[in-house]
Amino acid sequence: AGDVLGANGTDPSYTVLFFRAAALVTEVGGLMTHGSVVARECSIPGVVGVRDATRRLRTGQMVEVDGNRGRVRVLRDDDADGADDAAATTTTATPSSSDAAADADVFDQADDDVDDDEQF
Repeated sequence: AGDVLGANGTDPSYTVLFFRAAALVTEVGGLMTHGSVVARECSIPGVVGVRDATRRLRTGQMVEVDGNRGRVRVLRDDDADGADDAAATTTTATPSSSDAAADADVFDQADDDVDDDEQF
């Protein structure tokens, strides 16, 4: 449990944030991108290549980040004001693995409508 680092992508300036994050979710990335490599090194689950991740993840949500399956699932959405907070997302992550890029391409098929129990 802890905060999820949600971002469009990461670069070396984000590295210090990985040590405080419970998981990583990015819109761009692949097996050997910065986010994937650092997530594995920090032993946190990560999913990269998530379409519209910065729009879908919002402060106050509880999400499950499954790096083995490449899935991010919204468990609960407690965001009272409905504002999008793309840079920093306070969530609870279920650390099911540290494989940052496994099956990430499944998110290319994400729907525009996101329900609380929907996986993306």
